Amino acid sequence: MKARTIQVVLVDIALTAIGLVALAVGTYHLFGGSPATAATALGSGLVLVLAGSLHRFESLKGLGVEVKLRKLDDTINKAQTALEQMRSLTELVGANLIKMSASIGRLGSAPSVSDAYDLSRQVKRSLQSVDSPPAAVRSALEPWARITAFDMLREKLDPLRKELAAEADRLSAEGRGQSGEEGIATLRRAHEIASYFNLTTKDMHRWALPEYVDRMGSILEEAPGLSETRRRQIRDEFRPVLAQLRYLVSELDYEDKSFWFALRTEK
Repeated sequence: MKARTIQVVLVDIALTAIGLVALAVGTYHLFGGSPATAATALGSGLVLVLAGSLHRFESLKGLGVEVKLRKLDDTINKAQTALEQMRSLTELVGANLIKMSASIGRLGSAPSVSDAYDLSRQVKRSLQSVDSPPAAVRSALEPWARITAFDMLREKLDPLRKELAAEADRLSAEGRGQSGEEGIATLRRAHEIASYFNLTTKDMHRWALPEYVDRMGSILEEAPGLSETRRRQIRDEFRPVLAQLRYLVSELDYEDKSFWFALRTEK
């Protein structure tokens, strides 16, 4: 029996016992010729006995007062409502905490990958502890995963970006030394290569998380200025990168923590 239940039982017993004594005293004085004392004792006894069983009533009116008591199911309903409110609040706080942590400091003071990951796990555990549905948990964690994917691909694509920029510079120099249609075609090719990454990744930070794998696969396959041999090498280089990305998109977690923790977040 809980302490609160024991306390209620003891109070009820005490009030009832004192009330019964007061009723007995009132009855004695009623027949003993002391109507004023009898009325006081009987009134007090009645109130005390009533107070001892007050929790059994839903509504009680009388003696100029109205007492409203909650049923057990009302208490349970309110507790469930409070739990729902706490769950909603936890989901809201968790989601916004993830967003703030993942988004701040993009210009050089972002949290480390490991710190951001630890925070995402804490939020996940908090949401699950209040039985938040999987959809709510995923919604809270996706901003973190999306920013993580963005940072990872930006770092992994940087060598290829520089490689294409160097090829564009080479073709530009070559085109300036050519004349007529040949030179124009070479310069046009150089411009296509130089602008490729700007055109295909300029809005990468706005991509939805599920888009990352397919769009990055297309960018790698369609990048201009690469020989077929070099393209095969790039496929091999990015195969483990895309595998880690697929796992992140699917599970909102790291498959290989060492891969992710090695990334830089400061640029």
